[in-house]
Amino acid sequence: MTTQLEQAWELAKQRFAAVGIDVEEALRQLDRLPVSMHCWQGR
Repeated sequence: MTTQLEQAWELAKQRFAAVGIDVEEALRQLDRLPVSMHCWQGR
């Protein structure tokens, strides 16, 4: 990640934490959720 992107990510995590959301835990939970995307314009 670029420095600017890393700073933005950290700021976003802090803002979510301020309202009680653990971003890392949310991402871990999403990682366990299967998602199927159908692409009609695929090859």
